[in-house]
Amino acid sequence: RGRRHEAFLGLLDFTLENTGPQSQDPAYSLTEQSFPFEPTRARWVRVVFKSNHGGDFIQASEVKLMGFFSDGVVAEQKLKNVLAAENGGKLVYTTTQYDDGGWAARNLIDGKLGAGHEYCTQPNTSAEMVFVLPKTAKIIQVAFNPYTTEDPKRWAREVEVQLSTEGPRQGFKSIGKFTLHNRQSVDP
Repeated sequence: RGRRHEAFLGLLDFTLENTGPQSQDPAYSLTEQSFPFEPTRARWVRVVFKSNHGGDFIQASEVKLMGFFSDGVVAEQKLKNVLAAENGGKLVYTTTQYDDGGWAARNLIDGKLGAGHEYCTQPNTSAEMVFVLPKTAKIIQVAFNPYTTEDPKRWAREVEVQLSTEGPRQGFKSIGKFTLHNRQSVDP
């Protein structure tokens, strides 16, 4: 019922468990799983879908990076998804995607859920994708929605996120490896 987050920030290692609500209806995004971390500056974001623990494809609906585009006082700013396409986030490249339509990597940041707005790898492969933000941002939280209209056995389970301020192919540092739940249920 929980999810685990392991972060490696210098000498600090921690595990975060969550037993939050889940939903079969992606319109409510209750299958979204969020993980806070130490504020980190980034312009480029590498997302690596590593495994779903045995399914033939790795699938997900959404990736969010919550943060701020300015360095002002955090308490005075509204947290936003700086990776969203509507905020200027763009896909730079991906190593694999099922197609260039309803299962394309760009769908992970389009802000929409459900059929036609999902991501899927080619069969039996992991995936790496790099996104660029419109400008450097301070990131404090990452969120994933593994829900897709396909079998939950295909939903992403093991994901790593890396951030860089140097470029789309260099300077990346891992902010964490995340284990997601891939159950479709409604809590009582």
